[in-house]
Amino acid sequence: MESNIIERFKQFILDNESEKNSLELFYEFVRIDEINKAKKVLNDAGYFGITWTLNDIIGRANSKGFEINEELAKKIADKIESSHDGENGITWFTIDSYIETYC
Repeated sequence: MESNIIERFKQFILDNESEKNSLELFYEFVRIDEINKAKKVLNDAGYFGITWTLNDIIGRANSKGFEINEELAKKIADKIESSHDGENGITWFTIDSYIETYC
């Protein structure tokens, strides 16, 4: 099993090497692996849906010219989760709105 993870990581680095350094890629790979494990647990229990991450908020804010840290991203995520419109769910528009409000 461990060799499978190593091979997947090697391929992940090859696919993304021009974008980031190896340490950044390793941390991203680990987060993706953790997210996938969590999704499997939820799916096995009958849950489904889209999973948003703090990196989604940070990346989106950066693309809009806002520099935010993980602490502010967590605050934004908490606000989104506690007050989003359940009919429409959480969308990029939702995230953009909260970024513009709190940045």
